[in-house]
Amino acid sequence: MIGECGADDIQLRDALPVVRARSWRALTRWPGSYRVVARSGSMPAVTGDPAGQHPVYYRTDGAGTWWATASSAPAALDGAPVDVTALAAHLAFGQPDVLATRSLCCDVGGECRAGMCC
Repeated sequence: MIGECGADDIQLRDALPVVRARSWRALTRWPGSYRVVARSGSMPAVTGDPAGQHPVYYRTDGAGTWWATASSAPAALDGAPVDVTALAAHLAFGQPDVLATRSLCCDVGGECRAGMCC
């Protein structure tokens, strides 16, 4: 867990069966603003928070799925250019929700909030 999470020790302990069941979305229902990194067997998951304070950006290629806290990191894997349409929408409206699943870089998945990203 990264950030400020309002879950107490009991809630965190009770989340272990949730992780084993791969019910990743349930790990985002506690109060606060945080990112969750969890793994069940060989299946990893990284989730962002509903408020978007801890976004997760991702990109999948032949080697697997790469995730980062900024879209520029996965874009740098092969120099993906800026998505000018997404940039224009972001500048015009100033709201992260306007991008939906897009990021400011081409071929990089947008902010994942309260759901499984990778």
